[in-house]
Amino acid sequence: MRERIVRPLAAGALCVCALIVGAKADCIGGAETTTAVNLRTGAGTGNAIIATVGEGTALIVEADTGSGWYKIDYGAGGVGYVSSDYVSPNS
Repeated sequence: MRERIVRPLAAGALCVCALIVGAKADCIGGAETTTAVNLRTGAGTGNAIIATVGEGTALIVEADTGSGWYKIDYGAGGVGYVSSDYVSPNS
């Protein structure tokens, strides 16, 4: 009896985790930096630099600002912005 309950619950938990991870990765999609690029606090060069991201770094793009900048999820709830000139979206 216990196995009848545990298996569906475990399978359901795995499906939920896959959906959450998939949704996070597919906000807009993955991308990769084409050169070293500054991760900034806002969309524009007037905003503070959080970090410099190396060439070939994989990114999770949350949004396209429409002004030449991507909103990036850099983990642990952190959000920054990179110029779309230095990022190549994954197909």
